[in-house]
Amino acid sequence: MGCGPSLDATPTKGTDRHRRNHRRAMAAHGDHRRRTRSDTRDATEEESLEMAEEYMNDDRSAEIIHKGVPFEAIIKKFPQLPTLKPMNAIKEENTIFTFKPLKYDRYKPDAEPMPIDDVESYKDLWDEYHVRMPCSNNYISNDRKPIWSKICEHLLFLKAKCDSRKVNFKHLKTAIEDCNERSFDLECLQQLIDSIYSNEEYQNFMYVTLSKMCDLLLNIKSVCTQPLPLLRTEENRSVTMSQQQAAALLACAFFCLFPT
Repeated sequence: MGCGPSLDATPTKGTDRHRRNHRRAMAAHGDHRRRTRSDTRDATEEESLEMAEEYMNDDRSAEIIHKGVPFEAIIKKFPQLPTLKPMNAIKEENTIFTFKPLKYDRYKPDAEPMPIDDVESYKDLWDEYHVRMPCSNNYISNDRKPIWSKICEHLLFLKAKCDSRKVNFKHLKTAIEDCNERSFDLECLQQLIDSIYSNEEYQNFMYVTLSKMCDLLLNIKSVCTQPLPLLRTEENRSVTMSQQQAAALLACAFFCLFPT
């Protein structure tokens, strides 16, 4: 007779099948994580299974996905960062900076980049080689009047609604359409703001973020002191800008303000 496990040590068929399926699922998930996550490439099978089980059973799995690769994993993969030249040492004409050379000072950790030109004197350019800005004096209406002053009026009205916490989606839609003198189908944006956003998200966007976006636009001449050069195909060029300048340009795009 062959030797086998005692009756007491033999699990029921359902339990045994459940355990095997669970192990396979965790092993497969661990294999997937090793293929997609740099922080698990060197993990042992046991470590991978532990991470997979923690990932599958942890309520914070959505948070892990949202945050992406852990910062510690990036540091481990790139222990020696590349040496970058100081901004003032880069003289290539195809490398364009929109703010003055900035060097980190530990005594001034909150120092912000300053625009490349004087904030009081906007350098207006309106040609095929640069991005045409809505604040340009060359951006005019059919009656030959600058459009920017009217845009500012609409933005000021919207900002006042935001700051008084009386703003709603209709005010935002009206501001976008009045700034462009045309109507838009903003049903998707309305669905996001009025239906998908939680009450906290709604208040944060409509009362805080939207107001700051208006501020950026109203001060865009002192943030982006000149239009950006266009990056054309078959040209090796780069433009480096500050986060504030990038945010101002994104705000222009949100309100559809770039001249067409």
